[in-house]
Amino acid sequence: MDEECKKLLAEKDKEIEKLKKKIMFYELKLTYQDIIEDEELERIVNLPPEQIVIEIGKLLKEDKKRTVIGKKEAALGVGEAIVNIDLAFTQKYDFNNSNVAFVSKNIMKDLGIKEGDQVMIEKDDVVQLKAISYSKPNFVIIPTWAKNKINAKIKDIVKVRKFRG
Repeated sequence: MDEECKKLLAEKDKEIEKLKKKIMFYELKLTYQDIIEDEELERIVNLPPEQIVIEIGKLLKEDKKRTVIGKKEAALGVGEAIVNIDLAFTQKYDFNNSNVAFVSKNIMKDLGIKEGDQVMIEKDDVVQLKAISYSKPNFVIIPTWAKNKINAKIKDIVKVRKFRG
């Protein structure tokens, strides 16, 4: 086989591998929608098959932990959430006088919170903010001033309760 044919076959094989990875990404995305972030899936797809299984297992185990955290005290009207960041929130609501919090839909449902209700977020101190529903499970996103006031950092676990005033 001449060099030109070998080169074309190598390029074809490379393109086939790219397409296989894209297909795997979309299959995983459909399977683990709302459980595993797209960025994680993109990282995982580039791993060897046996490592993909291990990484997905780790992420599912972590998600299960977060689900337990979210429902732990819901019967008492208190939920727990993981503090996170979100670019859309930062651009629109992260300023000193902001009184808004993104609260995960699953937490809102568990605690009977409706969008616009006042919620209390607490760790070392308490802040009262207006809830806006957020799609990612078990997370709360609050303004920087509120994180500072309650002494919370990203990935800290905070208590969330509906304000009954």
